[in-house]
Amino acid sequence: MAIYYYDGNQKSPPNYIGIRVNVMVAGKVKQKWFSFNTKYKTEKEQKQAREEAEALNSAWLMEKNLSKKRPERNRGEMPIYSTGVMGIKMKFKKVVTRRRGKSWTSYSPCFVINGKKGEKRYHKQYNMKTRGYDMAWLYACQYLAGWQDVRLDEIIQKKPPIEKMLMVLDWQRRNGDEIATKRLPNELLAKFCEDQSEETQQIFQNILTDAEKKQMKEGESCKAIFMSAKSPSLKCNANKAA
Repeated sequence: MAIYYYDGNQKSPPNYIGIRVNVMVAGKVKQKWFSFNTKYKTEKEQKQAREEAEALNSAWLMEKNLSKKRPERNRGEMPIYSTGVMGIKMKFKKVVTRRRGKSWTSYSPCFVINGKKGEKRYHKQYNMKTRGYDMAWLYACQYLAGWQDVRLDEIIQKKPPIEKMLMVLDWQRRNGDEIATKRLPNELLAKFCEDQSEETQQIFQNILTDAEKKQMKEGESCKAIFMSAKSPSLKCNANKAA
């Protein structure tokens, strides 16, 4: 448990009422206290503190997960959309469809390749939902290698951990994109179904939208969040978890 709640009756810290977020990331402790004794005194302020604590906990758990997958990435901050291969980014591409005076907005998790060689510009994107995360990465690397003087085998090995899409999701949401959780890559959604560890499930809870949380309380979480994803294996996992 990375979030600790204190009611004042514990031995340590004595008489403290509030919340503490404590996560070990890459061998270093990240910690923050939310004191109801001094700062968050009203019910509204305490609700705000709980929300801030959950958001901070989610962010730190993501960092922890990423540090396990790719420890070499800890040498400084990396741009949100960066994959580690110059010319390939990962993001949720926004598509606006207009028909008969109405418009719909959808998002797709993609590897996006763009650049310039001589006087020619190139641009391509590969959808992680339709192709699968690994195949989308393979196609993206092949496309880049067709334009630039890079070794295909070397850049394929630099595939970013799929968990980084959680950071991308959080970043784009913070910047106004209303992206549903079900738009994450299918492999990542399947992991949330299969991995019932406290850490994984806490990350899952923190990335759900308010509407999705409501559906979970009504017992419709798997159907509402996973079943619309076009993946037979994902549907099977969803049914199993329901």
